[in-house]
Amino acid sequence: MNSRRLAIVTGGARGIGFGIARALASEGFALAICGRSDETRVTSALEELRSIGSEVSYYSADIGSAEDRLRLVDAIYADFGKVDVLVNNAGVAPAERTDILEASEESYDRVMGINQKGPYFLTQEVA
Repeated sequence: MNSRRLAIVTGGARGIGFGIARALASEGFALAICGRSDETRVTSALEELRSIGSEVSYYSADIGSAEDRLRLVDAIYADFGKVDVLVNNAGVAPAERTDILEASEESYDRVMGINQKGPYFLTQEVA
C-alpha cells in the first residue's frame, strides 16, 4: 500500500483536469488519472506530472459506463489500497452543437451519462 495521499482525477490528462493534477502533484499526492484516451496519447502529460515527483498511474475508462467505473475503482484500490480525494472533472459537450429543437436523445443521453450520471455513481463507487 502506498503511504502517499491518492487523488483520482477524471479527465486529468488535459485542460482543467491537468491543471488540477499538476497542483495535486506539487502538493505530494500520488495520482490516478482517468480518461477515455489510450495511454499512448497522454504520455507527455503523465511524464510532466512524474517530473514534479508524483507517482502517476493512468486508467483508460469511460465514466459514463457502469462497467468501466467498476473496473476503474477496482483497479485503483488494487494498485493503491485507498482513495483520499476524488476530482470529478471529466465532461463532454454534445457531439454536434445544435438548436434545442434539433438535439437528439442519443446526444442528450451521452452528455448526461458522462457529465451527471458518471460522476454521481463514480462518487458512490469510491465511497
